[in-house]
Amino acid sequence: MDKEKLNQKKKIPYLIIVLFAIVFLVIISFASYAFFTADIAGTGSNTIVTTGIMAIDYTDGPDISIYNVTPGTYIEKTFSVKNTGTVNTKYDIYLSELVNNFVDKSDLVYTLVSNDGGQNITQTQVPSSSAKIVANKEIAVGITHTYTLRITFKETNDNQDDNKDKEFSAMIRINEVRDATLVRKNAVEKIMELVDGADSTSIDVIGNTGLAYDGTVDNNLRYVGKNPNNYVQFNNELWRIIGVMNNIQTNTGQSKSLLKLRRSESIGQFSWDSSDSSINNGYGINQWGESGSYEGSDLMRELNTDYLSNVTVGNDDKWFDGDNNLKATNMPTNKIVNQAQLIENVVWNLGSIDNVDGEIDLDWASNINASTSYIRERANTNGKICSGKSSCNDTITRVNTWTGKIALFYVSDYGYATSGGLTTTRTTCLNTTLYLWNNDENTDCRKNNWLYNGSVSQWTMSPYADPSAANNSFRVSAAGLVTHNRASTAYDISPVLYLKSSVKITGGDGTPNNPYTLG
Repeated sequence: MDKEKLNQKKKIPYLIIVLFAIVFLVIISFASYAFFTADIAGTGSNTIVTTGIMAIDYTDGPDISIYNVTPGTYIEKTFSVKNTGTVNTKYDIYLSELVNNFVDKSDLVYTLVSNDGGQNITQTQVPSSSAKIVANKEIAVGITHTYTLRITFKETNDNQDDNKDKEFSAMIRINEVRDATLVRKNAVEKIMELVDGADSTSIDVIGNTGLAYDGTVDNNLRYVGKNPNNYVQFNNELWRIIGVMNNIQTNTGQSKSLLKLRRSESIGQFSWDSSDSSINNGYGINQWGESGSYEGSDLMRELNTDYLSNVTVGNDDKWFDGDNNLKATNMPTNKIVNQAQLIENVVWNLGSIDNVDGEIDLDWASNINASTSYIRERANTNGKICSGKSSCNDTITRVNTWTGKIALFYVSDYGYATSGGLTTTRTTCLNTTLYLWNNDENTDCRKNNWLYNGSVSQWTMSPYADPSAANNSFRVSAAGLVTHNRASTAYDISPVLYLKSSVKITGGDGTPNNPYTLG
């Protein structure tokens, strides 16, 4: 090549390379795509784009321009992709809205380099039109992939005047993608889909779903039977779905249908509440939530502080488990950490099942079946129920509701979880007093009920209203009947919670070996 041609080659003025970064998030909702435009924050040397699942950080701003480019010149764009969600995902990287009017297109090349797990691309010709340059790159929860994209006007040592005054521009676009077979659905919708077309006025078990409506004013859809496929992977543990519960009030005053979960295994045996010996004989106070200056029961505070990894109840790493404020048992070590953000803050009802319109039902043992329990738990007639005697001399007003995240199952949850059997039908079980479920003729009621545990007694949410023993709360005994005992007694605790309505089922089929996964 002569000297004149070399000089001409190096006088190519105005190759303008502009990279505008706009990020779109694509999530699969049912079988279709929904698009959400991300917000771009910052206009200086650092720009961060965030979406519900990913965060994209452009460390040198959202755009680049370069002038008077000669062969051998390159520009670089640095950005990172972080999975800020709760499930592993995949993404594509596009050069979108691309304009490349180079005559000799082989003169313009790019490389993509990532040293922390992202995709690497060796020198490749820049596309002549919009194209995907990275496809289905997997990124785990909490992981960041950092990229350097370099676009080079390649030096060929030939006359490259044909590319004089030519322009290249593009937009970097990053989409989240998912396997088409893994359709993420709203958890409530996913469960409701299992009974699509079923008669919602019937309380019979629906096919082989293990689901049945409860016939209450809210007509909740519940898992019933001895061992339905209602398993969920939550907090790296097995939990189980109690059901789709309707008209649940959140702490913001909204009414929603929410999925109610219960931990599959107990976290230990602890008191519902305990107290100093001068208060209620040391047997505890059966007021679950806050009331005036009273902070609420020991178990309520333990579950909603210690169990949610925010230790405030005590500094001894033990929970209450006996009379007179006894604390002899270590608190659970398996706290809710990884998916605590999925828990909804809701209003829990605190009505007692032996309280009818403000009057004590002295014959409650004959009257508390599933439906009467459900109604009384939601009553607004608790009031102050201490008698003033030594068995109940506290001065705490019992209130009707409590707002929080972690609680226990209700007596009615236990009653409605039965499918009945060949000898005693579900309808008969639901109409039979829960106090007699230990009888031989009611074997089908308790044994075809996944909430029944024949080895231990389990605490429920319901306090005992009768002032003669108002330091008591209701439990489900190992024999299968519903009865009560002093709140300071240590019984099995399996935490219960509601998932936020935005939580989706991302996989699984609800069986123990393939539980539903959440995201």
